[in-house]
Amino acid sequence: MKRYMEAKEIQILYFTAYFLHGRSKYGSAERGDIRLARIGACRGVMRVCRTLTEAPQPVLRSHLDEAFILLQRQAERLAGGAFKTAYLETLAFLQKTV
Repeated sequence: MKRYMEAKEIQILYFTAYFLHGRSKYGSAERGDIRLARIGACRGVMRVCRTLTEAPQPVLRSHLDEAFILLQRQAERLAGGAFKTAYLETLAFLQKTV
């Protein structure tokens, strides 16, 4: 596993989250709470990517891992249910893409 991420890799993650965000927001037939969870997870990942893009390059991969852990910890405060499950599934999917 690489220790560093280049700007191109961060941009790929950003646009993957952006595409999934748009698909969930405008083209999804899923229930409302699942759609909102996917949108929220994508927005969190896009915010992280914007922050990492502005950081000096190359970025340590551990910074991205810490950001995903922070997003998952935020989900722990949510009540159990479809929203929390969809949020965590979306984060796991986006984390695997990198």
